[in-house]
Amino acid sequence: ISRKKRLKLELRSSYQAAAGSSKICYMKPLSILQDSEKMYNYLTGMMRGEQDEAWKCGAIRLSSIVGCKEQERSGGVTLEEKRIIEALIKHNGVQFLSSGKQTQTIRVRLTKQGVALYHRLLHLRPMFADRHQEGDAWIYEFDCLPWQIEIYFFKFGQDAIVLEPSALAQRLREKYLRALDSYQ
Repeated sequence: ISRKKRLKLELRSSYQAAAGSSKICYMKPLSILQDSEKMYNYLTGMMRGEQDEAWKCGAIRLSSIVGCKEQERSGGVTLEEKRIIEALIKHNGVQFLSSGKQTQTIRVRLTKQGVALYHRLLHLRPMFADRHQEGDAWIYEFDCLPWQIEIYFFKFGQDAIVLEPSALAQRLREKYLRALDSYQ
């Protein structure tokens, strides 16, 4: 990192690179950071899957890297790129540094039990942007990646219903139906 050189990274086959499903990606590294739960360390910076693709903000779990080669080219992150990366990490956490994927406004209805779970289960919890009460339920609004909502709220079952976007609500519905089918 201190040498400001680009890196060519070989990733585990189960890990998706920032720009697609390639096992190879290139990175202009910025830092190594722990997630908020101090469970994993991430290499952060600007990354891309192929040499000719655009650079995108990204983070890779260190345990997903199986090979690393320093490239001859300069690989320093610009001050503007650093500012953007740091803002995204502050907003979403290093484990959700989006690799260029766009965050969305997502609305979730939580029951009283859902609100209690949200305050108790901290691992991978998205931070809400807004919330208001509607009858017995609370409507929470998030500005994050849809898969962050999916992996966090799936365990809430009936106590967390995604209202928007409809595609995410449908994806969760199908996931619950597949789970139900496995019990029949």
